[in-house]
Amino acid sequence: MKLTQQTTNRIAQFLPNAQTNSRTTHGKGFEYYIADKHGLPAHDQYKGKIDFPKEIVAQGNVADDLIADWELKYYNIKTSTLILGDVMRKIECLDKGMVLVLGLYDRTPEKLVDVLYIKLDSAKAKLTRKIVKLLKEASEYVKNRDNDLDDTREFVKEINAQLSSTPFLLTNTSANPRFSESKGKWIDETRSISISIPMKKLLEMYVNA
Repeated sequence: MKLTQQTTNRIAQFLPNAQTNSRTTHGKGFEYYIADKHGLPAHDQYKGKIDFPKEIVAQGNVADDLIADWELKYYNIKTSTLILGDVMRKIECLDKGMVLVLGLYDRTPEKLVDVLYIKLDSAKAKLTRKIVKLLKEASEYVKNRDNDLDDTREFVKEINAQLSSTPFLLTNTSANPRFSESKGKWIDETRSISISIPMKKLLEMYVNA
């Protein structure tokens, strides 16, 4: 839906740290904005697979055809690829069917310009048994710490080369040990792998829905 200037200005109140570069902070602010817009009740998201479960969405001011699990993402409108989250969790969500609530901002997070409600499921994602098997293999390989981190990156590249039949791809979001300036301490090596989708392909799915 296209937004009025009055609507876009409202998101600023949910972005107390809008001048920072923290995508996590901006994403949480967008969640508060959407919850307020639809009257969604507060709920515990700790270790949740999805931002707003279907039973929470059903309690809000939401059209019947959009009542499903909601995953929220807040991105710069010029972003080329969206990272949706842990591949195994998102496979489960796509299998059930979900709505991706995508907020798009222009240059800075307080300039929200559009919110898209995109219905996704395993059929639209073209997640065949063969594709799901490849995704699971990649997840297991990346998270196995016996495998060298550089080797996991090469393995993900090889898997992505086999995903041409689906609009999705994999992003190895693992990281080497590093010093965190914000936390003032060293962070151990992390292992994670996310499912992603190019913005162009996602918008094609939205238009053709």
